[in-house]
Amino acid sequence: MPFNCFSIKSVRDGVVKIIDFSQGDVVADHPELPTDEPNGTFVAFTPDEDIFRTYHYIDEYVVAMLKNLYLPECRAGHQLQW
Repeated sequence: MPFNCFSIKSVRDGVVKIIDFSQGDVVADHPELPTDEPNGTFVAFTPDEDIFRTYHYIDEYVVAMLKNLYLPECRAGHQLQW
């Protein structure tokens, strides 16, 4: 994965698909592959310092916002990882 990257991994019904972006452009469009992983979505984001010059995460804020968005899924047994 490139240093400044936005990556999406989607697992649906035994198939995994990953796409990596850098500065809004697709840098890797991986082929669909079979997997034993459970259905779900993984998002990885590393801020690009050219776009986000001065940034920092406030962990408590990010976790609260994610829980706010995905609370029904969390209650249904899905995991929220930070």
